[in-house]
Amino acid sequence: MLFLSEKDLLKKIEESDSQNAVFYEDFKVRDSECDPFLRVHSRVLFSLMQEASAHHVNSMPAYDVLDNTSLNWILNRMSIRLSHNPKVGDTVRIYTWQSNMNRLGFFRDYYLFDKEGRAFGAARSFWTILDFDVHELINPMMLFTGALDPPMSKLRALPIQPIRLRRDFADFTDKKSYETTVAYSNLDRNHHMNNTQYIDLCRNAAALYEPGTNLASLDINYVAELLLGENIRVDVEKKEDEIKDGEDKFAIQAVNDADAVSFRALITLTDSF
Repeated sequence: MLFLSEKDLLKKIEESDSQNAVFYEDFKVRDSECDPFLRVHSRVLFSLMQEASAHHVNSMPAYDVLDNTSLNWILNRMSIRLSHNPKVGDTVRIYTWQSNMNRLGFFRDYYLFDKEGRAFGAARSFWTILDFDVHELINPMMLFTGALDPPMSKLRALPIQPIRLRRDFADFTDKKSYETTVAYSNLDRNHHMNNTQYIDLCRNAAALYEPGTNLASLDINYVAELLLGENIRVDVEKKEDEIKDGEDKFAIQAVNDADAVSFRALITLTDSF
């Protein structure tokens, strides 16, 4: 897809009166965050996006209501499209903003630029708010009754909603699989596997087919949390009917011992950039 230049993005932000709704942050790719080809690991890119999101939310007074409560953010699904991957030493600038809110959660968008100011990625995501004390989702509109509404922008980083992958998105008839166990190093502040760690599961699964090394697209749905000591089987199937020149596309899911799905994903890898 064609991405906006940073100048054009800033112009759209100004035209849509979204200056107070859009946040950006710069990050430098460190050597320890790169793969054997000196490109940033996919998980790290998602981690930087999560950092920018957290810093943006923490800068907004509207979300003071979440402080010192059992409520926290949960990523539900994300779709990202990339034209190239940053390398070691590169500076990555990430723009992020909330683009909508409904009774289930918030939509958050991202635009990613490299050190030359070229856009190399765009993403849309959907987040919910979970009460960890009762393990139930909260209607986000309840948080802002009589309070300051969170700033929103009409901008959309992608022309699509974050894609919802249904149970029948792949049949996995010809799947390959590997097994793993959720370890202490996978856990985050919420005591479950962090959403960025799921990206490693996807890349490791696709690597069973020796595909291209660059992430071109990813659609992922987080179905259930993964907890310490949980055993999972990660299934991957190559989408032979959807292959384009220079690209490999895969359907991936993780299944626990109770045969319950933890996540679903479609990932496209390429060597063409």
